[in-house]
Order: sequence, then C-alpha cells, then structure tokens
Amino acid sequence: ARPSKEGVAWQKLLIEHGADLNAEDRQHRPPLARAVRNGASRDLIELLLAKGAKPNLGEPALLKAAERGDLETADLLINAGANVGAGDGYFRKTPLMAAAEKGHVDLVRLLLERGASTDDLDIGGRSAADYARMGLGPHRYLSSEEYGPGQLAG
Repeated sequence: ARPSKEGVAWQKLLIEHGADLNAEDRQHRPPLARAVRNGASRDLIELLLAKGAKPNLGEPALLKAAERGDLETADLLINAGANVGAGDGYFRKTPLMAAAEKGHVDLVRLLLERGASTDDLDIGGRSAADYARMGLGPHRYLSSEEYGPGQLAG
C-alpha cells in the first residue's frame, strides 16, 4: 500500500528540514529503500534522490523495486546510478533474480538492457534463470541453444 497523503507530507517536511537521507535502520534500510519497499510515489522517490539519497546504500532500493515489479521506479533508480547487479548483503539475490522469480518480464528486459548479468549467483549457487524456473510468473527459460547462455524471456 502506498503511504497516505498525510504520510508523504510529513516525509517531505522532514526532507526539506535536513533529515539524514542515508541513515540506515536496524535492517540496514535507508529511507530510499524503505520508500521503494513501501510503494512510495514517484514524487517522493524523485525528491529523495534529488536531495542526496544514495541508491546503492544499505538494502538495495533497486532490489525492492524488482521484487515489487515496479518498472517505473526501477528505471528511475537506474538512471540515478543504482547498480543493476547489487544483491542483498547476505543472500546475494540480485534485482534480475527477483524480477525473474516474480515473472516481471518487462523489468527483466530493462535490467538486461542496462547491463545486469545472467551469470551472477546467489549464496545457494542459483542464477536468475534458476529463479525464473522456481517462480510463479508468466515466463520461461530459454535454452542456450536457442538464445545464448542463461537468457530469459516472456
């Protein structure tokens, strides 16, 4: 659920008055990652970035956008310098893995076009292709004979 208009108003007020936009909570989530995780508006994401929020700090905001299937926010974060290959700190799950698992085909395409690697592996040795096979989305894995190693398609 998106934050209420009142919630966004107080967030903007805090930002305008110098809140630390890169302070992490106990789960290593800075405000940008929390905002993306909670489905914040494009206006709030743009404001956080414009005021100095770092997209690659702590929990990767792009990973949260990929998990949500939020193509618009993912594109905004990539344009702001988000690392398309940045995985979470422990499991090393990348945005491409998250998008593939959830069947977010347009987001998979965006991440591949912007340089995401199909060769990255999580802590268990699984690739984005493995996540696509495990997921429930409307996607399929294409064999290397058809399209090259590890490519995904919808």
